[in-house]
Amino acid sequence: MKKTLLCLALACVASPSLTSAQPYGSDIIASTTGRVVYRINPATGAVQTIASNFRTTANMVCMANDNRDLVVGLASGPPELIQVDATTGAIKNTIQSGGIAYVDYFNPTGDGDFVVGSNNDLLLVDGSGAGVTTIRTGFSGLQGVVQDVATGGYGACDLSANAFYLVAPDGTLLATYGQGVVSGFSLTQDHRTGAFIVGNGGQGTVFSIPQNGQVSTITSSSGNANAIAFDRWTGTGEIAVGTSPVYKMDVQGTVFTAYSGVPTTNSGMCFENDRNLVATRTAPPNRYQIAIDVPTQPGRVYLLAMSALGFRPALPLGNRAVPLVFDDVFKLTAQGLFPWLANNIGTLDSSGRATATLDLNVFGNVLSRVPVWFAAITLDTGSPLGIGVITKPIVVVLR
Repeated sequence: MKKTLLCLALACVASPSLTSAQPYGSDIIASTTGRVVYRINPATGAVQTIASNFRTTANMVCMANDNRDLVVGLASGPPELIQVDATTGAIKNTIQSGGIAYVDYFNPTGDGDFVVGSNNDLLLVDGSGAGVTTIRTGFSGLQGVVQDVATGGYGACDLSANAFYLVAPDGTLLATYGQGVVSGFSLTQDHRTGAFIVGNGGQGTVFSIPQNGQVSTITSSSGNANAIAFDRWTGTGEIAVGTSPVYKMDVQGTVFTAYSGVPTTNSGMCFENDRNLVATRTAPPNRYQIAIDVPTQPGRVYLLAMSALGFRPALPLGNRAVPLVFDDVFKLTAQGLFPWLANNIGTLDSSGRATATLDLNVFGNVLSRVPVWFAAITLDTGSPLGIGVITKPIVVVLR
């Protein structure tokens, strides 16, 4: 089976391009400047209220580490990150309460934590509830924040300073982009290229900032870009941005649909079930469990591969691509021959789940702060090239 999987992946490199799509579209989950979280059906545009009983403003929302529940950020009194049932809206767990000045914006990281923009501070909330770590201080008005899949560091929009910052995992300021131009309120990232996608709130402009820092405008007419998210299900990527309406557009800014039924201003958005891979630390140094969750693919064979060199250039599969560099680590993990990565080839259970284990403890602290990248595929004979889902990449900075 291992050799069969590798041969399939390699054979696809030379296969002709085929038009294909991921086998599912994703619901949009939207939080508001009120106390409400909504679900938007992508096929019909129907809007459903998930929860409307939060004690204060729900400023942001993302998928929880289990890829089924939601994490909602309550702005103040005290600021909290709470885990919420995506179906019933019931609060299931408080991940963090206090220790944060204000929850403006947050996003999940590849290793199960949450990066938070809190006024002047860039913070990391431990996903297990172990507390808050300060990454960097001294900002003037942080809004959008996201982990950078290219480096393992962080992208951050400072609304007051009218600039975008790239910050290393240790908090070192690496670069300032778009100063005087990018008045960023919301932030997401194109996982295929590493370009940051910035929404500037009420002005309705959406910017692209690639890894080289050259700012360009995707659109200047998104309505209100307080909330933004990036999905991959079409295989080519799509942006959701706006309040009411919420627009879906491609990366060139061409709008292909709009949803007008969201009754209050959005402050954050995500796509449901978009965290197909989540790595969580089990013991220091460098021991992780990698949760694989593809709800639409129960019982399918999966392959989780790893790269030491990044996610670009990706390995082409028809008109899609596995977002990992084809290096020696990739080759070994794709064959199941990397001794420190266990259960990375197997069959998803009846819920579409599996768990792999990365154990690099034998190397001690030598690998501290070294980034590694993961992505996975599922096999599906009914899909183009026999590949069902290709996950987005995640980056894990070893520690």
